[in-house]
Amino acid sequence: MISTDPSIRVDQSVAHDIAKKDLINLVKNRKLVLLADLDHTLIHTTHEHVNPDIKDIHHYELQRNFWYHTKFRPGCQHFLQEMSKLYELHIVTFGERNYAHKIANLMDPERRFFHDRILSRNEIFNRISKSDNLRSLFPRGDLMVCIIDDREEVWNYARNLICVQPYVYFKNTGDINDPALFNVAKKRKIEESGTSNEETKEQREQSEQHIQNIEHEDSDDYLKYLESILRRIHDEYYRIYESRLHKHKNPINEDIEIDESDLPDVKKVLPLIKAKVLENCVITFSGVVPTGYDLRKQRCYLMATSLGAQVNENLILADEESDLEAKASKNTELEYNFDDNDSRSSCSGGTRSEESLDSKTSKKFTTHLVAAKFGTSKVYDVLKSKFPIKVVTPEWLIDCNYKWVKCDEELYKLTKEYDYKNCLFHHEYNMHQKFSGSNKNLKNIPQVQTVKEKLKKEKSDEQTEISTKELINEELFSLMDKEVNEELSDSSADSNESDNQNSGNEISDTESETSGHIESDDSFDDKFAFDLERDLLSKNSE
Repeated sequence: MISTDPSIRVDQSVAHDIAKKDLINLVKNRKLVLLADLDHTLIHTTHEHVNPDIKDIHHYELQRNFWYHTKFRPGCQHFLQEMSKLYELHIVTFGERNYAHKIANLMDPERRFFHDRILSRNEIFNRISKSDNLRSLFPRGDLMVCIIDDREEVWNYARNLICVQPYVYFKNTGDINDPALFNVAKKRKIEESGTSNEETKEQREQSEQHIQNIEHEDSDDYLKYLESILRRIHDEYYRIYESRLHKHKNPINEDIEIDESDLPDVKKVLPLIKAKVLENCVITFSGVVPTGYDLRKQRCYLMATSLGAQVNENLILADEESDLEAKASKNTELEYNFDDNDSRSSCSGGTRSEESLDSKTSKKFTTHLVAAKFGTSKVYDVLKSKFPIKVVTPEWLIDCNYKWVKCDEELYKLTKEYDYKNCLFHHEYNMHQKFSGSNKNLKNIPQVQTVKEKLKKEKSDEQTEISTKELINEELFSLMDKEVNEELSDSSADSNESDNQNSGNEISDTESETSGHIESDDSFDDKFAFDLERDLLSKNSE
């Protein structure tokens, strides 16, 4: 597969030669590679009715009587223009080929940014993962590849991924190209078209009024933060590269050849830059992680540590002001440790200085309490303390992670009116409880038990080369489709009963009850599958 045109397939040796020329060209022009997702990253698309008179929305028909309405994220054109000076831009999307190329034509009518570098669902090897194509696209390695996407799991939480703040413009529409929900959306669209092809006048007026309100509320400014992040990664990458060039006794003609051992690895440069965001912060969580969960395995913990913060499980208060002064004076600056023997990923990764490593094991006093509820014991202890500990909502940490800046704590100050149910972390725990039982039962399904036998048969016949991961994903995906379709037929009967069961659930006043109790909805209907996944994004964007 050629990165400049993924639809073309070549021999492996030819691919390596092309990739080497691409590396030389990138280094010569001081560029990196940027793989950009479309839906919820640069655009938002819906199939719902949209008033055609609304500005800045693109309306187009890819299939007969099947309309798409796409809104570009504010500042998208400026972002692409600026990033094209620093990066070779690629599109990687789960959307179908005609959809991906249509969006590319709308974004880049003069073909200045993407050219033919478009990887759609038709070219992606794995129906639920984008990372499987990297080795084929970049046979000499992905040292110079950076990724922007709103979903980490489709890239297997790659270290060169920037998880962007999802862009939501149409409040009632999630990701129309989410592979897990594709069949659900398709089934719903068929049912709707079969029952009614025309909206009533009243429904149309309500829809138009709703879109008009949305138009004035679109104040998204995330791309300016993303542009800053990508500039810092690019500048730091080539700063390291330039420093390595100076170590050569004889100058290298970059127009002809490069020493690949001089190239840093974006997967090591990116985490080091990100780890400077909250490097002087010590965070304690209150009511965020349910009782019985391992803190070190939770997303909030991983998010905080990736930003350079230290996480204390218990609240640690300073006894004296001198303790805080001593803590503030310690140097926690990240430093690069260059390893001349590392030939492939020459940047051997950032390590803290010896002083920083020693200080990491020493006693650290809490600087930020990230709390899910106002009335917990930890919040009470902080309020009694005479030291300035910031008590913030989990959204503070989430926005720091998206923007790579230390956000103003005053904007996220915890209040009695704060509702944790709208938080990203709470929704993830709900999703985990809802499906954890179902995932365990998959092992007992006869079709899954035959996966290994099917794999052995494929390999023995030597007809196709297929990995265990791909085979299992395909098998589970088909099982999921079957389960969803069965549940959809029974959803109308189960939804009312499920709603009555959940109406009595409440969060208790104590911290242990707050962290241990998670509301759960036992129904799995089409409304949940189509809308709930992005529901929290709509609330966060308001």
